Amino acid sequence: MFCGRRAFRRLPLQRLQCSSKESFGVYPCRAFTQGSSSCSGVACSNKTVHVIRLDVSQYGLKGEGEINSSLAALTRLAYLDLRDNNFNFGGLAIPEFVGSFKKLRYLDLSRANFGGKVPPQLGNLSTLQHGIDLSENQLTGEIPKEIGALSLLRILNLSGNHISGITPEEIGNLWSLEALDLSHNGLSGPIPSSMANLSNLSMLNLSYNDLSGRIPTGSQLQTLTDPSIYAGNADLCGPPLSTECSQGNPFVSILSKHRHEIDRGAYLCAVLGFAYGLYVVSGNLLFSATARKAYFQFTDSKLDELRAVVEIKLNRFKAGRCQSMEARRVSSQNSITCYDYELEFGSPAPGD
Repeated sequence: MFCGRRAFRRLPLQRLQCSSKESFGVYPCRAFTQGSSSCSGVACSNKTVHVIRLDVSQYGLKGEGEINSSLAALTRLAYLDLRDNNFNFGGLAIPEFVGSFKKLRYLDLSRANFGGKVPPQLGNLSTLQHGIDLSENQLTGEIPKEIGALSLLRILNLSGNHISGITPEEIGNLWSLEALDLSHNGLSGPIPSSMANLSNLSMLNLSYNDLSGRIPTGSQLQTLTDPSIYAGNADLCGPPLSTECSQGNPFVSILSKHRHEIDRGAYLCAVLGFAYGLYVVSGNLLFSATARKAYFQFTDSKLDELRAVVEIKLNRFKAGRCQSMEARRVSSQNSITCYDYELEFGSPAPGD
């Protein structure tokens, strides 16, 4: 970390240490800044020589390569704030060594343009109490189940990313959680029933995902009656929404939700198969004279067979039609003869 706008990874973090004379507050950092006499975001303990706070939010830092791993040497770090920077400038993911800060109680990486997956190593931060904020980044993948080990965590914000998959049941192990925001992601499947165990939850936002099924009920969840909590999830049902749940198979709504994805996948496979087959056939015909000769001989023979079958059918149809017309003609002549006889001699008397 540094003051100013130098590349983040170039900071000699091994020099980021406090002397025994320094107190909690501003850390003098002339050695690695550009014209700045201090870093207001670096603070030291008033009892030890360890850095316990690192706040470089809103410095406009840009990632180049990887974040310097020497940051992991700050083993007593309790507060880490990197928000409002641009660490994905070089395609940076949240470094796994963040999970080594065993004393960390607050982590804010929001709006820092991090990419990649949420590191499961965050589950090692057992002392985290105040919160984790990873909102409005470019994070992908699923929510790691290891996050359920953070039993002291009060705030979890993963909103505004591209996180997908099923919400893990382990999220119900966050006993101390007071605020949970998973909105504006691509989460699918049902809301885990374990969320009913979050007895301290007072703020919840699951809006604008692809969640489906019945909204779980619980003593605390039943107090969260604002329908906007679940807005943008067309296949959710049950209170506080006005949509009633079907009494049928619980998987029907999930299957219905993803039927268009299945149909789209089948259509894509069919198109790719057709394209591949066309490529193979046309390639053989284009580059192989033997294949072309065999192909045209085969098609000519099949066309001859088809033509013969069509001619036979047409001849039979014509013959049948001529016979029918002849039969109608004879029948018509007989009828006319009988009619003329009646006109000339009258109708025969009964018994004649």
